[in-house]
Amino acid sequence: ETWTYQETGSAMPGQYSNIATVEGEDPAGQDVSDTDPSHYSGTAPEIDIQKHTNGVDADSQPGPTIAYDSLVTWTYYVTSTGNVDLSSISVYDYELSDFPAYVSGDVNGNGLLESGETWIYQATGTAIYGQYSNLASAEGYGPAAVQAYDEDMSHYFGAGAMVQVQKYTNGFDADDPTGPEVLVGSNITWDYYVSNAGNVALTNINLTDDNGTPGDPGDDFAPTYQGGDNGNGVLDPTEVW
Repeated sequence: ETWTYQETGSAMPGQYSNIATVEGEDPAGQDVSDTDPSHYSGTAPEIDIQKHTNGVDADSQPGPTIAYDSLVTWTYYVTSTGNVDLSSISVYDYELSDFPAYVSGDVNGNGLLESGETWIYQATGTAIYGQYSNLASAEGYGPAAVQAYDEDMSHYFGAGAMVQVQKYTNGFDADDPTGPEVLVGSNITWDYYVSNAGNVALTNINLTDDNGTPGDPGDDFAPTYQGGDNGNGVLDPTEVW
């Protein structure tokens, strides 16, 4: 006769062993027993992606400051953090709507992201103006086609430095001739409005007027500052002096 028993549990990662023991007693009161080992290998397919922007692991805003319209390089580090090799590795960047190019990492060339191994991918782009965020993902497959998946955000701030000056003559923004009529010998007042039209603070502000003689720097003058600074000595974005 055979009796059947059953128990359940949760698989642990890695190699696992356990022993079952059965005991009984015969009609003469003698003990009988037997043991039997059993094993399994707990597979844990896991993957990790770390995305760097111009060499910075910028998980949170603002990330590195990059000049607007300049080159941006994204580097993706993909590692098998589980205890099994992964196949069919795919890296995708959602903002770029593209698959970054594989660079290196598969040392033995077997096409498997082995446990502990890191593959490097790369993509480039042009910095946009202002705050930028993008999301990259990596996926691979372990035994029995079990998927491993991970995501990582990266950021940068696209810096666009712009300064503007508006000069008024007796209250008129006289960009073109003839401008306002002014009696010869009377006083003229020029007002200068200097504004930060970009998205980064500007320092070392220097305003000069050519005094009507563009070819003669010897008579240039510096208009007198009147106000507009919040006291930090920096022309902040949207600020007007």
